[in-house]
Amino acid sequence: MDKHSGLWWRLSVVFAFALVTVVGCSPTPSPRTVVPPPPPPPPPASSSTAARTAPPAVRAQTVTYPAPLLRSTNSVVVDALAYVHGHLVGEMLPVRLTVGPNPDQDPNVAIAGDLSGGLGGSWRAGVWMAAYQASTAVGRDLPDYAIVARGKGLVDGPSASALMTAGLMAAMMHLPVRRAFTMTGTVNPDGTVGPVGGIPNKFRRAIKAGKKILGYPVGQRFSRDEVTHKLIDLRAMGQQAGVQVVEIATVYDAFAFLTGRRFPMPAALSRDEMALGQGMFPVLQGRISKWQSIFGQYFKGFLSQKVTGVNEAKRRITVAARYMKASSQFLKEGSVAAAYDAAARGGGWAYTAYWFARFLRLAYRRQFKEMFQAVKALGAVNQKIARSLAKLRVVRPTSMDSLMALIASYEQMVEGWAYARQGDRMTQLALAKIRHMSSVRSAQRIDPRGLLLQWLYAAAFQYALAEIKQGKAADFLKLHGPRHMGRQVTAVRLRQVAKVFLSAAQANLVYFERIFVPMFVKYSGKSQAQVKRVLRMKLSKYLLASHCLRFPQYVLAKAWGKNSTETALAEVAGSMGSYFNSSMLIIKYYSLGMNMARKFKGLSVRDVPRLKALVAMLRHAERTTRVYAALAKRYAGSVPVSAKVFYLVGMTMKEMQPVLKVKALEMFWRASMECQLAMMLSRSSGGARNGR
Repeated sequence: MDKHSGLWWRLSVVFAFALVTVVGCSPTPSPRTVVPPPPPPPPPASSSTAARTAPPAVRAQTVTYPAPLLRSTNSVVVDALAYVHGHLVGEMLPVRLTVGPNPDQDPNVAIAGDLSGGLGGSWRAGVWMAAYQASTAVGRDLPDYAIVARGKGLVDGPSASALMTAGLMAAMMHLPVRRAFTMTGTVNPDGTVGPVGGIPNKFRRAIKAGKKILGYPVGQRFSRDEVTHKLIDLRAMGQQAGVQVVEIATVYDAFAFLTGRRFPMPAALSRDEMALGQGMFPVLQGRISKWQSIFGQYFKGFLSQKVTGVNEAKRRITVAARYMKASSQFLKEGSVAAAYDAAARGGGWAYTAYWFARFLRLAYRRQFKEMFQAVKALGAVNQKIARSLAKLRVVRPTSMDSLMALIASYEQMVEGWAYARQGDRMTQLALAKIRHMSSVRSAQRIDPRGLLLQWLYAAAFQYALAEIKQGKAADFLKLHGPRHMGRQVTAVRLRQVAKVFLSAAQANLVYFERIFVPMFVKYSGKSQAQVKRVLRMKLSKYLLASHCLRFPQYVLAKAWGKNSTETALAEVAGSMGSYFNSSMLIIKYYSLGMNMARKFKGLSVRDVPRLKALVAMLRHAERTTRVYAALAKRYAGSVPVSAKVFYLVGMTMKEMQPVLKVKALEMFWRASMECQLAMMLSRSSGGARNGR
């Protein structure tokens, strides 16, 4: 958290990039979705997982998981640290966190301050992220609580969000907090603690105020003083002042220090229990064969273009071939989930490599008309997506597993729509640029081949990604186990769950945009709207995070009916997809410090500056996935097959080079979210009303 008078975070790398100017059927009633009845809620875990940095004296365990539903209001006060730009000593501002029963079925988070406009957008987004993470951490839904966060002064930045998460967890469990402890750090979307700036300056203020235990994020023991610009050893700083300085990896660590109690994490499934059933092997082998066929077709087509002498073309097809080779090796080892993932990636890379080679060949031959025709042909994916969505609409899941498979399929289709929509925009942009180029007299002396290749293939690539997503949607629809009948999940519950993910996704987007958009505005001189358009063109996850929220609400709601079950299913998929993609944006480019400038230049991003943080995240994410898998099994009756597939792919990648460790983290998150969703859908709707 940083003062409004200055930037709360300094980027160490100055980004430089070139910005370009971007220029029915009526609703029908449908049967309710059928899912199996949930088993009784799980008993309190017999064994708890201690925070790795738990305080020395830990009181007896008296709290349970999930937290009991609140019957009265409870408040705690935490002391958040802020950095004032240019000051040797930061500030410490109290934040009152109040939690009580929620009379509504929707998320209910209020933010109050003592000054009009005093609490900035990043601080407010941090409150929403803390509210979502805290409710999830204690085993409940966000709509179970009415939450109020009251801050003071002119303040902005999310660096108090991890502390507020721990404080909200304490309030949700009716526990007091220890005022001797405070910390600084953002809360990542997986419950780990993210980096912040100005830590030495903040700690000086905490020490002056009499704090005895100070927490900092993993990997930031040596932090830069914002005034002297020297690296300060925080542990040595604490020893000199006679205070304890500790590294905080997760919100569970923060909870332990703040309350003096270990958090009662439920027991996790064993790794063996995350294995796929034998019945899924032939299903995935069939999907692997499909992508092998796609690879073979487009690998042959690539070679027919005779452009292997072009380095970029050769690189693309080489990547495709490596993925297919890895798929074959995984299959021989019996790792069918990893084999499927690699085959899908290999087939997708071969498909896009072929189209790159095709456009390259057409540009070299000056066959510009054929290039336009190719873009138009690829743009037909819009119609394919519409037909595929119509087919999904009539699918009637008969188990929680098949419901989860349907939602996963919807998510792929919604992302396909987002890519196709972006392809339409980039086609129009290319046409506008071509018209402008032709109107300039000097254009006659310009060789248009390189420009046309760049502009038209950019649109074609988005259409190609949409085609790949459509193919994966068909795969996910088959990832479910045996059918069995059960209780119904209503459209009302689906929309309630969608709103939970929607609120978290919107907070993530605000968080990301507040960090990066102003920096690009500053260094480019362009408007915020222009910067956001370019970010969507350069960062696929930002494009998906932005668009996946809109399609179900503004397109399908009109076509299928706002209150239909099918629209509600798509809303869950879209909001969850937006939350997932926005989460990965934050982790990659902020928490792990990966180089976004290279991404804008079209270069690969392989270095992970905060590798220690990544290792901690992987450790946390892998176990957390198995915890939520155990909860999904107890509440929903089974672990979603898709979650097991993602988990097993992550296990394959986590020991590889850093860039694939990030992919492993992504897979664990996907698996964890699938399990959380199954658990949420198996519960009754309605916050405090249902008394669960």
